[in-house]
Amino acid sequence: MKPFTRIVIFITTMLLAPISPAQDKEQKSQEQKQVQDKEQKSLEQKPARQVWIRLKSGKVLTGDLVKMDPESIDFTVKGILQTVKCDDLIAVMFQPPTLGGSGVGVGVGAGGGSIEPMTADLRPTLTYREKAKYTEEARNNGVEGTVVLQVVFRMNGSITDIRVIRGLADGLTEKAIEAAKKISFIPAMREGVPVSVRGNLEYEFNLYSRLTLLAPEDGAEFSHYPRKIEFKWMPVPKAALYRVLIYQNSPNSPEGIKLQDREIKDTEFAFYFPEAQTGRWRVEAVEDGGRLLAASEWRSFRFTK
Repeated sequence: MKPFTRIVIFITTMLLAPISPAQDKEQKSQEQKQVQDKEQKSLEQKPARQVWIRLKSGKVLTGDLVKMDPESIDFTVKGILQTVKCDDLIAVMFQPPTLGGSGVGVGVGAGGGSIEPMTADLRPTLTYREKAKYTEEARNNGVEGTVVLQVVFRMNGSITDIRVIRGLADGLTEKAIEAAKKISFIPAMREGVPVSVRGNLEYEFNLYSRLTLLAPEDGAEFSHYPRKIEFKWMPVPKAALYRVLIYQNSPNSPEGIKLQDREIKDTEFAFYFPEAQTGRWRVEAVEDGGRLLAASEWRSFRFTK
């Protein structure tokens, strides 16, 4: 038999030889891996679908949608998988897909999206606001005044784009910014949809002593009608009069609605609260000439009916 003929017979035999189970398994595994790699590559190239999730608490979460079923919603924020049960949410809203979306930010992104000017009807509702702290340097140097910041109350419940409109020396501006970043709020809403709004925050720094409140206690609840409250406090030496401030909480105003701003000489004040709502009050002691001597902390109260 000629050498060429033997080579042809050998190649034909190898091609027709049965494949062993191990070889077949390895071949199928390689094919499956190639399919998975193609699918993964396809998913990576596919635009992320951004989702807004409005919780019953009023907070809005945003991220890249992974899976949604009748039980829960899975989404990623900065590559971290998050899960929210459907029982804990009010609404799910979608945005146009974004290429390589990170899940950070609101609207089109953390720095994008529509930002509306704050108005009387379009305001976030503050749920927590920390008092800005004095620095020792500012106290020693007698620095007083008001820091005014312009911020964006984002629809996802974060404070961004902080700008200083009016600042104070010796670290007070920085302390105001620190306090602003710790604010908690329910976003402004328009037709049931959260909206980002731009507005101002003010932080007062005054060198005065503490005025002591006597009654009612902080967080007191009342159910009597008419809704009469008797506010009482300790006298302050050299005080010519006392300024009583009373606010009612409102979903349309982060600061609340001012109901009373009265200057009196007594150390107690009776007031009829208008609604079954939550309110807060404060008293300031003022000397002749209008200089602030002392001020109390804010105290809250609530009428249940």
